[in-house]
Amino acid sequence: MTREHLKLEVVRFYYFENLNQNEIAKKMGISRSYVSKLLIEARKEKLIEFKSKNPWLTETEEERILKNRYGLKKVMIVSKEVNCRRESIPYGKELGEKLNEFLNTILNNGDVIGVAWGKTIYECSKYLYTDTAFRDVKVVQICGGVSQSQNSTYSGEISKNFADAFHANSYSLPIPAIVESRQYKEIFYQEQGIRQVRKVLDDVNIAIFTVGQCSMDSSLVRSGYITEEGIQALIRDGAIGEVCTHFINQKGKCVSRELDERTVAVPMEELQTCDFRIAVILGKERLEPLRAILDAGYPNVLIIDEETASVLLEETERGMEC
Repeated sequence: MTREHLKLEVVRFYYFENLNQNEIAKKMGISRSYVSKLLIEARKEKLIEFKSKNPWLTETEEERILKNRYGLKKVMIVSKEVNCRRESIPYGKELGEKLNEFLNTILNNGDVIGVAWGKTIYECSKYLYTDTAFRDVKVVQICGGVSQSQNSTYSGEISKNFADAFHANSYSLPIPAIVESRQYKEIFYQEQGIRQVRKVLDDVNIAIFTVGQCSMDSSLVRSGYITEEGIQALIRDGAIGEVCTHFINQKGKCVSRELDERTVAVPMEELQTCDFRIAVILGKERLEPLRAILDAGYPNVLIIDEETASVLLEETERGMEC
């Protein structure tokens, strides 16, 4: 039987005869991981399509596996559209549309959306819209974002795009992500405008963020916040990435208290009180910090590209076989 015939048989068993992947693997004499790969290919090639606009009504087995493995409320794996128009980053449109679908199912009047910055979140923000007339929704930055170089953090654009899409009031943190000292940070926090923003931050119930690398490719380095020497020191201290400008180790813990005291961002333990903590992930190079935040329980919703998700699935399957 050719690979294409195998794929069609797997699709038939899975979607029309309601067999699970283990049952299909046993029936066809192939591995469960091969069944999973064939199903991913079938969805990518649109051999089977789901038309529901509500992500709560659809869940693939791969999404269910990751949801259960990490104790999440929801996992959404996005596939790259075939022959889609040129994008500034791959999967940008697909991630943005999936985030938009999800937000439209959970957003209520009076909600406060906290947004981090970065290119992935910025790309997603381009594809947000709603037909619902929400009232009293607020959008607020959860970390400072005034860039110290010509490389933009997109913080202002992100807040504006979210606010425009959901007819919300926007609140920004017009200060750097990392300041010179803890004393400077306290001075900034005493400003009347900043105090008002911090009050809004106390009410955030939907947080949207991503993870970054601890390397010279980090947006914090490109934006002028961290030097090469600083990154090397963080790596020596065990840093493997950053989330909301907090540098973390493999357990998701802060690696530098001194740096964190100078960081203008909502502490992760405070974000953990939010009803929905949505991690939007793009790229295998972010797997190490992604594992850390998943194991630490920071997100409870994951939107992720299929290539990165496939690695997590393979790791999960190996763990199940042990």
